[in-house]
Amino acid sequence: MKAQKNFYVTISDFLIRNIEENKKFICVLFVCNLTYFVNTYMILDFREINPAASKFFIFPATYLLLEIFVVTLIFSHLPKIFGKIFVAATVILFCIDSFTLMLYRSVFDKGMFQILLDTNIQEVAEYIGDYSNVLLSKIFFVVPFIILLVLLFKVGVGLINFFLKRDIRVLRCSVILILMSLIFLTGFSTAEFFFMRNPLSIIRVSFLIPRALNEIREYREVYKNLDSVKVEITRNDSRLPWVIFILGESTNRNHMSVYGYDKATTPNLQRRLEKNELILFTDCISGATETMPACQRIFTFYDNRTATDKPWYRFTNLFDILKAAGYHTAWLSNQEVTGIYGNVPRAYADRCNEKNLQPCMTRRPQFMNSMKKFFCSSTTA
Repeated sequence: MKAQKNFYVTISDFLIRNIEENKKFICVLFVCNLTYFVNTYMILDFREINPAASKFFIFPATYLLLEIFVVTLIFSHLPKIFGKIFVAATVILFCIDSFTLMLYRSVFDKGMFQILLDTNIQEVAEYIGDYSNVLLSKIFFVVPFIILLVLLFKVGVGLINFFLKRDIRVLRCSVILILMSLIFLTGFSTAEFFFMRNPLSIIRVSFLIPRALNEIREYREVYKNLDSVKVEITRNDSRLPWVIFILGESTNRNHMSVYGYDKATTPNLQRRLEKNELILFTDCISGATETMPACQRIFTFYDNRTATDKPWYRFTNLFDILKAAGYHTAWLSNQEVTGIYGNVPRAYADRCNEKNLQPCMTRRPQFMNSMKKFFCSSTTA
C-alpha cells in the first residue's frame, strides 16, 4: 500500500513539475490551435451553440489538452531548440489557418495543398493581385487580433498559476483525475479524427499532406483505368432524344414537402406530382451516406456488393455507354472540384463530349447560360 502511495506521489509530482516548468509552452500551443474550434463554429453555420452542439467543442478541447500535455513531456527531455522549432511551426500553421479561415471558412486542408502543388508563379501573382484588396480591408483587424491572442495567453498562464497554488493533495488528485479523464475520452476517438481532423494542427497537416499526394496518384490511376474499360453496345432500342440527369447535393427527403415535410419546401415538385408529371420513389436507399461515394455508385455498375472486388473506376460508367449508343454527352456543373473525392465528378466530366465546370454558385448566370447554349445547339445521333 505504501509503495502504491509513493508511486502515486512520485507520478503526480512529476506531472505537476512538468506543467509548472512548461506553462508558457503549453499556453502558446493551446492558443495557436484555437483555429480548429473557429473552423468547427463555422461548420455549424453560425447557429446558436446549444448543449447538443457542445460536444463539437468539449471533446476536441479535451483531446487537444492531452496532446499538448504529451508533447510537453516529450520536448521536456529534448534540447530546447526542438521545442522552439515546434512552436515556430505551430505559429506558421496558425497564420495559414487564420488566412484560409478568413477567406474560405476552413482550416488548411488537403484540397488546398493539392491546389498549391498544381499552381505556378503566374497564378500566384494573379491570386495575390485578386485578393490584395481583401487583405488590405482586413489589416485593421490585425492589432486587436494580436491583443486578443496575448490576453488568451495571459489568461492561460494565470489559470495554470492558480491551479499550481492549490493544496498539494488536492492538486495531486486533480492532476491524476484530469489525466485519467483525458485518456478515457481519447479512447473514443477514431483514426480519422486523430489523423485528419486533429485539433493539433501539426499532426493534422503531417497526415493530410501524404494523403493528398496519394490521392493525386490515385487520380492518375482513375484516368488510366477509365480509358481501359471498353464498352460494347449489343442492342440499342432507345427512342429518347434527350436524357437529362440532375444531381443535387446534400438533399434530404425528410426536409422535402413532397415527401410529407410540414413546410412547403418543394412546391414545384408538388405541383408536378399532382399533374402526374413526376414519379416519386418512396422505397430507395442510397448506396453511401456521402456525396462522392454515392456518385461512384450512381454512374457505374459499382455497388456495395462488388465494392470488395475492385475499385469503382474499373467498372463501366454511364457516360461511356451513352457515347457508345450514339448520344452527344455533356457535363454541366456549378461546383469546384479538388482532390480525388472532388475529382470523381471531374473524372465523369472528362468522359463526356463537352464539359463546363463552374467554380461556385456565384457564377450561376454563366452556368445557366451554358445549359441554354448546350440544349439549344446540341443534337443526338
